[in-house]
Amino acid sequence: MIKKILFSITLMSSFYLVHSQTPGMIFEPATGASAAVLDPNGDGYVSLSTTGFVTDDQLESEIPFTSLVFPGSEPTSDLNNAPNCGFTDFADQGDRDPAQKYLSPAGNWLFRLRMGGTAPNAKSYSVLIDTDGKFGNTGANADPNYTINNPGFEIEIVLATKFGVYVYDVNTPNCTPVISYTSTTDVHYQKSIAGSLNCGDLDYFYDFYVVFADLVAQFPALSLSTSTSMRYVIVDNTAAKASTICQPNSASDIGGVGNCPNLAACFTQIIDVQQPCAPGGTSCTIRSDCPTINNPISAGSNSLTGTSTETAVPTIIKVYKNGNATPIGTATVSATGTWTLSAITPTLANGDVLSASATAPGEFESLTTCNSYTIISCTGAPVAAPVITNATGKNFCGTGLVGYDIQVINPVGSVFTSNPATSAYLPVPAGGSWVWKCTGNTGGCNSGSGVDCIPEGGYMLFQVGPDGCKSLPAFECVTIGGGYSPVTSITPTIIASSAVSGATSVSVAINLNAAPSPTTGYIYLFVNNAYYAVSSIVAGSGTFAVNCPALPGCSTVTARFIQSAASGDHDCFSAESNSVVISGGVTSAPIVLGSFCVPSGSVITSVSGSSSEANGTVIQVFENGVAEGTTVTVNNGVWTATTSISIAAGSTITAKATAPCKTISAFSNSVVVSIQSSAGTLSITTNPIVEQATSISGIGTNGSTIQVYIDGYPVGSPVAVTSGSWTVSGLASYELYPQGVITAAATVGSGCASNAVAGGTVICISPTNTLTINPASVSFCSVASGTVAVSVTNSQNLIVYQLYLADGVTPTGPSKLGNGAAITLTTGVLTSSTTLKLKAFYLPPGSCQIFQIDNVPVNFGTNPTLTLTASSSSVCSGNTSSLTVTGASSYTWNPGASTGTTVVVTPTATTVYTVTGANAGGC
Repeated sequence: MIKKILFSITLMSSFYLVHSQTPGMIFEPATGASAAVLDPNGDGYVSLSTTGFVTDDQLESEIPFTSLVFPGSEPTSDLNNAPNCGFTDFADQGDRDPAQKYLSPAGNWLFRLRMGGTAPNAKSYSVLIDTDGKFGNTGANADPNYTINNPGFEIEIVLATKFGVYVYDVNTPNCTPVISYTSTTDVHYQKSIAGSLNCGDLDYFYDFYVVFADLVAQFPALSLSTSTSMRYVIVDNTAAKASTICQPNSASDIGGVGNCPNLAACFTQIIDVQQPCAPGGTSCTIRSDCPTINNPISAGSNSLTGTSTETAVPTIIKVYKNGNATPIGTATVSATGTWTLSAITPTLANGDVLSASATAPGEFESLTTCNSYTIISCTGAPVAAPVITNATGKNFCGTGLVGYDIQVINPVGSVFTSNPATSAYLPVPAGGSWVWKCTGNTGGCNSGSGVDCIPEGGYMLFQVGPDGCKSLPAFECVTIGGGYSPVTSITPTIIASSAVSGATSVSVAINLNAAPSPTTGYIYLFVNNAYYAVSSIVAGSGTFAVNCPALPGCSTVTARFIQSAASGDHDCFSAESNSVVISGGVTSAPIVLGSFCVPSGSVITSVSGSSSEANGTVIQVFENGVAEGTTVTVNNGVWTATTSISIAAGSTITAKATAPCKTISAFSNSVVVSIQSSAGTLSITTNPIVEQATSISGIGTNGSTIQVYIDGYPVGSPVAVTSGSWTVSGLASYELYPQGVITAAATVGSGCASNAVAGGTVICISPTNTLTINPASVSFCSVASGTVAVSVTNSQNLIVYQLYLADGVTPTGPSKLGNGAAITLTTGVLTSSTTLKLKAFYLPPGSCQIFQIDNVPVNFGTNPTLTLTASSSSVCSGNTSSLTVTGASSYTWNPGASTGTTVVVTPTATTVYTVTGANAGGC
């Protein structure tokens, strides 16, 4: 069960002292009607109050979000692209909450993502939703539209920062949004400061929403409602306005897991631990871990034991048999993680398929197919067929395995009446000789009753072990003489194309019109020489379908035919048909992943890719159509070839796959090993590079093409070098963001990009430091503590403001976001004289910060002489008075003991004003 882990007061205190920004403050607000959706009380904070988060930013959230379910805590620095601990690195506060959801009474479906960093850039953040419970490519709930990039999602909701919120139909997929919320006056997302610290710095919340009724209308085939059970995965992407299902190569981080061999593996790992839960209602619940069943298990057993990692009391184990929804019994896990189920009725039999589930307190039942085990005593190949030494109308005689019984099957597939229990010869006695009689006669071979009770014709005989497992068949034809004399039946022919892995019928051709009478009969199928299935009665000439259990791959199927008449006469079994190896069809072509770029004269020594085929599928890499290196096998959908791989620049890489019992695939996609270009004289000359700039310039070698990058992601389009210089222009304002690292690479001709050259870090546009701050000063008289309200005129929009004490290090009171108008900040409780300083800065915190020139002196415990300049004011706390001075001269006011509330000094000359009265300590 997911357990809530609270922040300590010490940690949150450290947050304020070190980072100063108030956790919970919105620093990039929504607009229009969306502002009230994402910040219902309109105070500019996502926390319950403007004091911010104190111990737990989910429990103290203004909106009651609940966490989605993930396999474990979210690791940081597990990205495929973008900076670690940055704007695409999911984070949590130690309790698996990198993503949360909330359905409002008004029908707005909100999501909250916790990020390790932030930047004012354009990236994509997706919530992938499985609505039908079908996922993966195996099992009863396999998704028919499975791909390695989308193993089962129907809907993708994308927050595209700088653009809006989009909804994609990814069932097909459709890579054009089907719903778009892009109004610049009604922005459906906001950013705020989280209460957690990962990587030693601030975390951030990205909140966004869709209208649930819009989803219902857009996806009628899904029959969505607010009570529809769903499963969720989060993933982000370094591309702007991108569906990750449609653009997987730039995927960056997947919430709740570390690195995976492919997207499908990560997605499946997350989905498998989730109880499907509705958009509204209470928290989603994690599935309990799968238990194990101890084995081997023998037929006839009436008890089972196993283990479980879930040891909370009481964790309940349910045992299931043969896929039935009702368990055959329940058990409770002990404190040591073991469990026992006793008194199972009826006892377990050969062929029973057993599985178990676990349900820990407060959790959802695990998968019910956990660690499935089939009771099979018939391990390995069947034993040899019995040896028949005599066959008459009275009995069959022969030799076999001691302790085995003898079973005789007639052409219709029925088992003859078993030999009487009083027989001295069955089961096969010591010495190995046996006699099978069709009456209760217990005499020896051919002795006893003279009644011929075994009809003429062909028979199959097996020896059956104590575990119920049959041997290979032996064939016999009984001829008594007189009347109809049985003959060998016509040999059938298997249509090879029908014998494929998983097929539940096999086509068999036979021409009965050319056979002597009778012209009807039965076709028997054998897999690896063991009896497998028998047809219904067939007649005439043609090709007949023999129904059977699913054919196992990598096996050989044969057939025999036996003619039979309605009168009961029948012929001998035919000779064996042609043998057909059961094929799984053609192997799906693999995929070679990645691009290859090497300096001239160098070689590629490793090639990786993916495959939709099963583990163990063999991959052969080719260089220019010629096999290269040693084959490798697929493991969990991916493969890597390294042994004896040496592929030269300029070569074309392909691969083929051969799955077990399938024919070899076609060639994969082709990937050319490009020759790396020389950077030449490449450098970036724009210095400094300032945020929101629309161009970057540099010098380079004529004939080369330049691509600029920020944090490794392309900026703008490639440009050609002309007259030794180049300029990437037309950049959007969000492409160059503060603290982004700029690099550039050159490409010459058909070569690939050179090594990147550094171009520095983007600096911010510094906030102004000349804002007016009021009051001019503050005095506390005859009191030991107090707070001060400070107003800032003409604050800058989206700039964060924070008051500090005189040391410029210690913050006081909550921070506040500028809005282009006057704002007011209030200090924490002050107890000594200081000078209040006001810092202005952008988020994320860094070098882009500045203190205002204006500040506010604060005095405690004295009645100083105050020198006032024209048009200024003084506010005194305690026995409060205020003094307003207008005009161009300076004045001095000596506070005395009067109780006057307001003194207005008319500018005539420099004058010392003394206030007297009985109330000592007045200002």
